[in-house]
Amino acid sequence: MKKLFQRLSLGKKIFAGTLFVFLLSFVLLLLGQLVFFNHYYTYLVRRNLQNSVSALASEYLSWETHAEINAGIVRRSNESNSYMMILGENGEIRHLVSYEMTVETPDKKQYRITLDNATKSKPFQEMNLKEGMTVSVQVKGHRDFRESNFYVPFQIDSADKHWTDSSDFRGIPPEIAEKFENHVISGTIVSILLPDEKSLGMYLPRNETFRAAMHWRQKRLSQELEEEAGTYHYLYTDFESGNPYMIVFTNIEKNGRAESILAISPMRSVVEAVTVAGRMSALWGLFAICVAGIIGFIFSKIFARPILRMSAVTKKMRELDFSELCEVRSQDEIGMLAQNINEMSDQLAKTISQLMSANEQLTADIEHERLLEQQRKEFVANVSHELKTPLAIIRAYTEALSDGISKEKQEHYLSVIVEETKRMNDLVLDMLKNAKLESGAERLDCSLQSLCETARKIVRRFENTLQQDDIRLTYTIPDSDQLYYFDRHWLNQVITNFLTNAISHTASGGEIRVLVKGGRLSVENTGTQIPEQELERVWERFYRTDQSRNRLSGGTGLGLAIAKNILNLHHAKYGVENTTDGVRFWFELPEKDN
Repeated sequence: MKKLFQRLSLGKKIFAGTLFVFLLSFVLLLLGQLVFFNHYYTYLVRRNLQNSVSALASEYLSWETHAEINAGIVRRSNESNSYMMILGENGEIRHLVSYEMTVETPDKKQYRITLDNATKSKPFQEMNLKEGMTVSVQVKGHRDFRESNFYVPFQIDSADKHWTDSSDFRGIPPEIAEKFENHVISGTIVSILLPDEKSLGMYLPRNETFRAAMHWRQKRLSQELEEEAGTYHYLYTDFESGNPYMIVFTNIEKNGRAESILAISPMRSVVEAVTVAGRMSALWGLFAICVAGIIGFIFSKIFARPILRMSAVTKKMRELDFSELCEVRSQDEIGMLAQNINEMSDQLAKTISQLMSANEQLTADIEHERLLEQQRKEFVANVSHELKTPLAIIRAYTEALSDGISKEKQEHYLSVIVEETKRMNDLVLDMLKNAKLESGAERLDCSLQSLCETARKIVRRFENTLQQDDIRLTYTIPDSDQLYYFDRHWLNQVITNFLTNAISHTASGGEIRVLVKGGRLSVENTGTQIPEQELERVWERFYRTDQSRNRLSGGTGLGLAIAKNILNLHHAKYGVENTTDGVRFWFELPEKDN
């Protein structure tokens, strides 16, 4: 069973747990009702009667008149939902609950009229009698124990309402009923005592009241009583009606006479309630199962949904997907857990992003180091290659001179040695210049100047040379006053390198075109195009499209690399592209506010 429960999903566990707790609570409640309710209710009724009897006993000792005693007994009976009476030592009734009214006639005489036989009647209740109302009462009366007029009505009229007693004085002992005489009493109600709504349900017929008093006397004589807090109590079942009653009494002494205060409360309602509850247990059990099932299902959805949502989010987090969050708005522990998961997801995403950035940077650094190493090797190889040839020529010609060649050849050999020495000097100077630019050791001296004016001066210096080489030079340089922020010395070097490169790659009869437009300058030459895969490599040191490195195909191989580094220091854009009949190099200076 334990393993089966462990294999259930969270929603099913919550459903099963809720159903079990609900049913267990219902079963315990039902058992408590069937087993303990009767005893507990009996205890409450007994304690209530004991308190009322004790309170009435303390008050009764201070009362003198019949009206005070009757009003007190009625009040205490209404409060305790019981029927109270005061009995003599031998069981005779001295005072009992008497619902009555006092009517004063026009001649100022007052008559006490008992209402015990009327209070249970619906027509009488609808009359709603109160003090100050005028009534006409037809009675049978006699003189009571304290020599005050006491009458039993059989008809009461007030305004357009009336009540008639059809009980024929049932419940009154025949020897007393024979003494009643007919009277008509008309007057105003000066006082009235009636049961409240709860006491109406506790009304006891006179015959049952008298039998309870007689049973009390028997119990008192036999001493078969239970004493508690100065009072006695026992359960009594009327032998005619079969109704059960709780009887509580206490013994007192007033004016030298032994008396007892007796309170009677019907117990039939609780017996009926327990019986009905037992019969309804099966129906309530079925209803409880349905309710528990519905509540368990709702609870399982309420509590399982956010947990399942968090499970789905954490599953994606395991796959390094932090795009989704736990959308739980509650402020309880589940809400706190969801908030913690969201914060953890955000922190993990940031941490992993930082790690990936660091990894990318490390990869880039490694790749950069690899490229630097490769460039270093290529640089050494290129420099070795560039220097090897002139050194070899110088050595060969020097050895020839030492061997004593003819004077005519000596001048030629010396001119070759000077030329190769100059070539090596230019190469070393360009290497030093490029190294300074790449390392950032070279600082620009920039100012606002005219690009058009700078380009025009450089182009005009090349016109005579190009005419001698049979290369046509065309340029379009406007007379613009727009100024740009650049270093004139180094930008002259860029334009010169572009033109020198174009000249070295333009055959006799070709054309070089220079165009300046705004901050953009382009140098285009006709001739052989550069392969597309080689375009980005033209900016590398010692790169030549002619991989054989023919010394006749160009200069030192550092011109474009130097131009690139100068343009980078100016934060300028630059590039190279093939045209329909040649190649175009260009750069564009950034605009700056004056």
